[in-house]
Amino acid sequence: MSLLCNGDVDRPLRIEVLDWDKHGKHELIGQVETSVRALMDSNGHPLHVIDPVRKAKKGAKYLNEGTLHATYTYVEQNPTFTDFIAGGLHISLVVAIDFTASNGDPATPDSLHYNSPLPDHLNPYQQAIQSVCTVLDPYDTDKMYPVYGFGAKVRDPATKKFSPALHCFPVYGGGLEVHGVDGIMQAYRDCLSNVMLSGPTLFGPIIRATHEINQQQVFTQENQHYTVLLIITDGVINDFDMTKAAIIEASSDPISIVIVG
Repeated sequence: MSLLCNGDVDRPLRIEVLDWDKHGKHELIGQVETSVRALMDSNGHPLHVIDPVRKAKKGAKYLNEGTLHATYTYVEQNPTFTDFIAGGLHISLVVAIDFTASNGDPATPDSLHYNSPLPDHLNPYQQAIQSVCTVLDPYDTDKMYPVYGFGAKVRDPATKKFSPALHCFPVYGGGLEVHGVDGIMQAYRDCLSNVMLSGPTLFGPIIRATHEINQQQVFTQENQHYTVLLIITDGVINDFDMTKAAIIEASSDPISIVIVG
């Protein structure tokens, strides 16, 4: 509507009817002077197609060049994302963190995972978590966020031995979900001391895990959910085809995938 008539249903519109020519030299048959309101109110009644030149020549004897019928005209309402939120849409945030070796040794200051002893010095992963999650946090009612890691070997708390490389594991040792943005930050810091960076970088398992979470939801008009999957990575991806397949598989979900890296 904004492009057609700037939201004004009474704004004059001109519809031109052309005689199509395959060589591109389309000839004007005539035009209809109308408005959005007139089209909606026409109820399929004929609208005269007028050739101004022929009308000027023939005067009162001129009728039309034919008629145009707007048999089904309506204005489709497309709610904005803000409208959905105002209507009670529940936002669910899922965070996935890249623990592959290409990020560098967390013990060294040049690592993307460097855990500085200075409280105000945040590494790129912490900055991304704060920047994105604090924006979405007010719209999540329970503030409980699944947080995954991928591309690392995880220390077994009982045996202290490391697992083979895992590509979708809970960052928080006490379960999948943490509470609030502070919970995400704390779980991330704790995880750094319990993983060995490895690889490769695979997004497919993370997207499929998020898809499985969505499949457990009951979506109704009164119970609407929208998931934002935030994948924070160093920019390398090793399963491009599998990732595409996972995105296609999840394409029917109400989900956005945000990749920061």
